[in-house]
Amino acid sequence: MSINNLPLPYHDELLFSVMARAKVHLNFQSPKTLLKTVYGHSGLRASIRFGSNLCSLANSYNYPSLSPQALLYEHTLWPLLAPFIPYERKEYCEAMLLGQRDKSVTVSSGIAASRVLYSKHLRYCPLCIQEQYGSTGETYWQRLPQVPGISLCVKHMCSLAVHKRAASRINQHEYFAPVLSKEFVISPLTLEPFLCGLNEFVVTLLTLRHIQNPTFAQWSAYYQALATSTGCNRGKCIKHEKIHSMVTQKFPKKWLKSVGLVVNSEESNWTRGIFRKHRKSFSFLEHYIINSSLLTSPWDVKETLNAVSRYNTVRCLKPSRLINTHTTDLLESYRESWVSLLKVKGAKQSRVTAGAAYAWLYRHDRAWLLSMNSNYRNSSNPKKAKVDWNARDKSYARKLVKVIDNAEADIYAPQHTKSWLLTHFPNKPSIEKWLPKLPITNSLLIKYAETTSEYQIRRITRNLMFGEYSKVKRLWYLMRVSGLNKYRLTQTT
Repeated sequence: MSINNLPLPYHDELLFSVMARAKVHLNFQSPKTLLKTVYGHSGLRASIRFGSNLCSLANSYNYPSLSPQALLYEHTLWPLLAPFIPYERKEYCEAMLLGQRDKSVTVSSGIAASRVLYSKHLRYCPLCIQEQYGSTGETYWQRLPQVPGISLCVKHMCSLAVHKRAASRINQHEYFAPVLSKEFVISPLTLEPFLCGLNEFVVTLLTLRHIQNPTFAQWSAYYQALATSTGCNRGKCIKHEKIHSMVTQKFPKKWLKSVGLVVNSEESNWTRGIFRKHRKSFSFLEHYIINSSLLTSPWDVKETLNAVSRYNTVRCLKPSRLINTHTTDLLESYRESWVSLLKVKGAKQSRVTAGAAYAWLYRHDRAWLLSMNSNYRNSSNPKKAKVDWNARDKSYARKLVKVIDNAEADIYAPQHTKSWLLTHFPNKPSIEKWLPKLPITNSLLIKYAETTSEYQIRRITRNLMFGEYSKVKRLWYLMRVSGLNKYRLTQTT
């Protein structure tokens, strides 16, 4: 169902900004009323990076050009991640964004475990905000300043300003627009070459559509070929020290640290991992830093993605060496000893214990060796670290009691829901996941969580005691300042 007066998105505008303008255009005071009207669901989060339930938003517009896919790729930061994750994972995440909440997309897309530091504050160019207000009469958030690593506006050659208000877990349904300020200082900047290249790379990436996603094996083959073509290899070994030197010459260490991509000589460093066998996705910044450091010409990401997706990564095993009459007796001896080891220790430990026998059989009788190993393969069941759930439960309960005491003393606090009480813990998702193993904490949450009726009564009491109701003394005024109406009042209230 289309909604009248729902503002159309501007070029390169975030969906978060579109909803902030919709709140003003439709004159909604409550953010949940806005969510209920546009999405049909009041429990959605105000996501800065991706948005959510884009099919419902597209139906609210009812414009052919504003399809769910167009909203996703032209008004969110999803194009930064989509080309560098496997195709199946990309399709799963897009299905979640188009039809459901984006709660799991942060984990599924790799952002939650990413080394890249994403800012909790929205950023903007003060001069761009002035131009927006002069041409449209309102201000909005653009996509480019929200990208990690982008710290200045190339158009006006000035640093980006940081909005004071952060994306809070407490007010997670609230949308807000940038405020036009006349008090700002513009300092002249010199554009570093690497920042200019990064800006062009990000602009290209934000406009990419319908790119075939390379697999992990294809990315592994590509970076092996890149190291070989740039002289950063010694046979099959990679010269990591040379790569470190090339990266630090191209990008300042201070900037690398600011985006969370520190370069050092540790074995676990990301510059080493990207040249090994890929078992997980790397971010767009990691791909850009390596390619722009090693290549002499500017990196064409579109051409690279098309080339990598055509890599042939099918491995052909070499045939076993032929057995002659002189090695027949030796073959039987190795087979007997290997079978006796398999029965006692299994395939993995037998290989560790008798490495020479394994190597000989692999060269001369590979088919038999692999067939026998598959029959004696032990199921891996690593022991997990034990957790004292009783002690953890008591620790959480003690901290929760303090949170509840402070909350009850604050009459202006938001509704004391379970989720709001847990926002005072740094590991809220973990507690929510393991609540069945935390009986004391769970019982406290059930007992002291505030119901809708209790929250309404508290708001009315607050305005009766400390508000201006004593001056007006009208019921409609009390309901208005309390954010209530006769349709939202519960029976208990």
